[in-house]
Amino acid sequence: MLGLIWVVSIFATVFLADQKRMSIVGYFFLSLILGPLALIVVLLSPARNFLSDDPQIKNLQQAQEQIFQLKQTLSVLNQKIADLEQNVGKFTSVEAESSLPLALSSSHEKNSTSTLHEGWELIFGKYWLNRVGVVFFVIGVGFFISYSFQYFSAWAKIGLGYIFAISFLLLGKYLEKKDKYRKLSW
Repeated sequence: MLGLIWVVSIFATVFLADQKRMSIVGYFFLSLILGPLALIVVLLSPARNFLSDDPQIKNLQQAQEQIFQLKQTLSVLNQKIADLEQNVGKFTSVEAESSLPLALSSSHEKNSTSTLHEGWELIFGKYWLNRVGVVFFVIGVGFFISYSFQYFSAWAKIGLGYIFAISFLLLGKYLEKKDKYRKLSW
């Protein structure tokens, strides 16, 4: 009976997360771990509305006006970029080095405020889901090793250990060369 409640809560959590436009995969894994508690979390979470900041376009004239405004903004920004590129040569290296920490601190403040506005699903998926996956992977390798100790000979166990070690090392080195998979390779 408890298993049935657990499975129903998983499906209900995923369905409600989809209806509220939340991370379906994140809530699926959360509901696998927490079960009915994840259903309560998704019920209490507010729905996401991605279009709330965007003005709605009602006719062709409004669309053309917005395109015109965007083109003007883009031309102004291009002009500012051209002016900044011309003025870059005027700075001395001392002035550039003294202004660098100020620019870095202001960009760091912007990044810290943007992380405050991230949803907890993004934070959970970004920082904790990979760690949980590593724990499950290590547990799986442990179960495989315990299985191999029962049925394999000593040479097979040692050879299997070397095969896994070399394959993980080579796979890590291969994936480290790609920027997208660098953290995964580590």
